[in-house]
Amino acid sequence: MKQTIYLRLITLLIFLLVVLFGLPILVSADNSWNDAAPLPNGDERSRHTTTLLPDGRILVVGGYNGAALDDAKLYDPITNEWSDANDVMFTERYSHTATLLRNGNILIAGGHDGSSALDTAFVYDPVDNIWNTANGMSTARYNHTATMLANGDVLVVGGGVSISEIYNPSTNTWGNDTDTGTVRSNHTATLLDDGKVLVVGGDGSGTAQLYDNGTWNATTAFDSNIQNHTATLLPDGNVLVAGGYNGTIPSNVAKVYNGVSWTATSNTLTDARYNHTATLLPNGKVLVTGGCDNGNVSSCSSYLNSAELYDWDTNSWSVVTDDTMTDSREKHTATMLPNGKIFVVGGKNGGGDVGGSELFDSITDGWINTDNFANSIYWHATTVLTDGKVLVSGGCQSGNTNS
Repeated sequence: MKQTIYLRLITLLIFLLVVLFGLPILVSADNSWNDAAPLPNGDERSRHTTTLLPDGRILVVGGYNGAALDDAKLYDPITNEWSDANDVMFTERYSHTATLLRNGNILIAGGHDGSSALDTAFVYDPVDNIWNTANGMSTARYNHTATMLANGDVLVVGGGVSISEIYNPSTNTWGNDTDTGTVRSNHTATLLDDGKVLVVGGDGSGTAQLYDNGTWNATTAFDSNIQNHTATLLPDGNVLVAGGYNGTIPSNVAKVYNGVSWTATSNTLTDARYNHTATLLPNGKVLVTGGCDNGNVSSCSSYLNSAELYDWDTNSWSVVTDDTMTDSREKHTATMLPNGKIFVVGGKNGGGDVGGSELFDSITDGWINTDNFANSIYWHATTVLTDGKVLVSGGCQSGNTNS
């Protein structure tokens, strides 16, 4: 049984998401890309969820393909076959959340059906291949966050509303709905080492709040009206919040939360930016790459190829001066490899979707080009496989939905 699960995991992560979306996989041996077969015609989608199950299969739920989708698919990497996850999901949806629970089930919550936000939730049992309803949330929402708490419950926040609520897997019910006082989406929710959850910004909110065992408390004044920022948990347990869009222009502000109060970094980001990435390096520094430095959240007019490093020992920023990325980009990914290098791929810029990929070496603070990516994509996902390869999956191409 263990061997079967292991084989599923390896095969799945190498082939599945590639098969799922028809996008390439990086083969580390020769640094080249290879295509795999896509889903059958008619199953193309974006704004769906993809969840790795304990047995190594993949559950794909909902999404959008000209209309909201109500189906769920299972991929088995051993047989290389697709199957339906029992019947159709009860309500079509996209921009929902999917959370793998400790019992191996998957919680699907909220989303949008093309007409309105949803308050419904379902739980998928992969062992028996059945769907069960969970009592509806008190508030409809989409583009929200869902955070697994230390006790296994799931905290749902935002999504264009101010109400938070908690799902209890033991009772299959929602409760503890609380008005946080702040409407949020495009915010961040970070699980802290002490089990609390730090929620920052979102759609014009200049506030930050801390969830602690059923109660919400405002942190000391955050005073940065941002969305589309990054929040990074540092080695010392503090949280670095960097950049974002402040409702008018991109922000160059960066602040650190220490569990009690906020402190501005000793210098700001050289380039104001949003839709960037922030990656914690092995040496404890944080690498920020790319992003948009002009325009608004719906229409970027200037793109960055610069990178900056935050040093938590000195609480300061420095520009990666030796080199810049070959391609400017936003809505890309930056992934830590087992060797400590950072793999940057995809995104969008003024020339369209970006097909280039490159590596950042944290020892030399320099960039290394890789072979061109066969597909130009953005809003995709990257996964580091157990053998050190990197899987790139999903995403969008301008004017198209990928399969």
